[in-house]
Amino acid sequence: SSGTGEVKYWQIMNEPDHMNCLGSTPLAYFPILQAAYQAKMIADPNAQIVFAAIASDACYDDHQPPMITAEWNGWFFQDLLAAGAGDYFDVLSFNQYHVYRRNHEKSWAPGGLLGKMDRFRNYLADYGLSKPIIIAESGRQYAQDPGTTEYEQSAQMALVTAYNIAWAKADAT
Repeated sequence: SSGTGEVKYWQIMNEPDHMNCLGSTPLAYFPILQAAYQAKMIADPNAQIVFAAIASDACYDDHQPPMITAEWNGWFFQDLLAAGAGDYFDVLSFNQYHVYRRNHEKSWAPGGLLGKMDRFRNYLADYGLSKPIIIAESGRQYAQDPGTTEYEQSAQMALVTAYNIAWAKADAT
């Protein structure tokens, strides 16, 4: 919000790629996204629809195609792009947790953050799309990632914060 009481960005769901949500039926997200986009075009064409924060970290490995696991559908986003969902969102968001960094470590950034971002940029480009990308959630989970120090967690959060601030400032110009 710009401080005027108006909401500029509307994220439509969080982690729908989880099997307990819509992960087993990705195309069920399409009409939800489409309806949100059409409503915003009537109510406020300047508002931005944010594609639900995608997680599915456990489904990726830089050396093989995405997987479908008991918890996540690694094809969720690509299935929706193939169905034409790219016309119904303005911004993509994703969640990144350090415990899954090895799935994106080709990036130099802590936790494979930029590696995951590159993956989503490439998926968008496969469909002739280029959209802003934001990070909705990030962190380091002590219980799942033994040996994580407070310094490492702070560095991860500083990177995410800096990226999101830079993106917001660029968007404001």
